[in-house]
Amino acid sequence: MKLTTRYQQALAFAFTHHQHQERKGSGTPYLAHLLSVSSLVLEHGGTEDEAIAALLHDTIEDIGDHLKADIQQHFGDLVLDVVMACTDGTSLEKRNARHPLEHWLARKTFYVQNLHHKSFSARLVGLADKVHNARAILQDYIRLDDEVWKRFKTGKWGSLWYYRALRDGYAPLPEDPEGYGHLYRLFEDVTYTLEHLTGVEHLSTEDLRGRVLV
Repeated sequence: MKLTTRYQQALAFAFTHHQHQERKGSGTPYLAHLLSVSSLVLEHGGTEDEAIAALLHDTIEDIGDHLKADIQQHFGDLVLDVVMACTDGTSLEKRNARHPLEHWLARKTFYVQNLHHKSFSARLVGLADKVHNARAILQDYIRLDDEVWKRFKTGKWGSLWYYRALRDGYAPLPEDPEGYGHLYRLFEDVTYTLEHLTGVEHLSTEDLRGRVLV
């Protein structure tokens, strides 16, 4: 597969809207995450539309839903559908939440429980996003130990519960292509390693969830 000028346009769109953002706690340009997710999609058999959606997967959530029309106009319905499927809340909704932790837990629970309803394209892009996020957490945990959890509003327990739940939610379906299975195994490796290093591998998913709001 050869990428077209549509991908180039998506790179410019992502740069325009995310150029001033940084990864939480690291100072790394946020664009590095978007490029990595798009790369993972392409490396595991994704189409150009899916790779474009990977570049834009956080645009609605982090910038605002006023960009939906622009994404649809420039990149089409499939890309917009995947971006929306990867969006579990806008920045405005998060800021206005009266009880941020409960709001976070409700959003993430809903997202995980509805993964099986999402299109294959949405699951591929979402899984690539979670692989890169989990890798970043693991790398920083090895370097910073428990200091890394201070970056996240739900701390250690919320993060570990979420990635455990995602591992169940993104499990491959019989009809999924081989590339998706390979990507999922990367996710398994990273999350199991993180659980082993943090010593929570013997806690149940419900035990982890119960500690989020404590």
